[in-house]
Amino acid sequence: MAAELAQEIASQSTNLQDRVIELEGQVSLLKFRLDALESGKKSHEDWVYSAPSISEEELQEMGYDEDAVDEMASVLAEMKNLTNKLRWGCCDKISLGDNIFSQMLKYHERLLPHWRELCDGIYYLKDDDELKCFDIMNVEVPNHIVSMILKAMRGKRLKIECIRFEYCNFSPGIGDGEYGIELASWLLNHSTVSSLVYAGDINYHEFNFRPLISAIVKHKSLRSVEINLCNGIVGEEKASKAGCEMLCSILENTELEYVSFQCNCLKV
Repeated sequence: MAAELAQEIASQSTNLQDRVIELEGQVSLLKFRLDALESGKKSHEDWVYSAPSISEEELQEMGYDEDAVDEMASVLAEMKNLTNKLRWGCCDKISLGDNIFSQMLKYHERLLPHWRELCDGIYYLKDDDELKCFDIMNVEVPNHIVSMILKAMRGKRLKIECIRFEYCNFSPGIGDGEYGIELASWLLNHSTVSSLVYAGDINYHEFNFRPLISAIVKHKSLRSVEINLCNGIVGEEKASKAGCEMLCSILENTELEYVSFQCNCLKV
């Protein structure tokens, strides 16, 4: 009896020692994270949003009409707000523009410093950060800005409830939409995403659009996909059947619960 009791005490002592070692490890990890947060806080203490403000009068001089001035002013304010939240690690969504804007807001070179600040903020996102959305709507995003966003996102794997790109005119000129497709595809390939909306009155060529279709098919956490108003994903009538088949290949992802292909002008 005494031997069994001694054995039981020794076993419990070993278990307690193991638990103590485990707790010490957790304390060390928490201390490391706290030190990292403190270090990050100190690095931000001297930071200020350096992009120059743009007045309504200046927006008018840049070519924006009355409605667009108000809408662009709201976008600029949101860029500053998002940048601050990203810098301080308290951002739960990235959303620029609105699908109820009167028009797509054209890019202007004076917006570049604001995009730089925002991308610098995106750099501070951490692996496994959770975002309610990553939305860009009715805001023109040229190729070099998409490249900046992709560079800031490099090496991260996020959890995003919804990605929504609508009427963004990602790549004016030849190869319309290629960079927007690259951004959406990258987010799908490097994040856990539940819903995707990609819409815009732009002609996309089949070979440009295929990477996004492939990313959708492979992404098993997706439950909802909308590819709308892309105005004939394949630019030429003779290839429209191939475009239709490419869209339908999305259905190979058997995890999807909702799919929309509205107003794509495809012919079978």
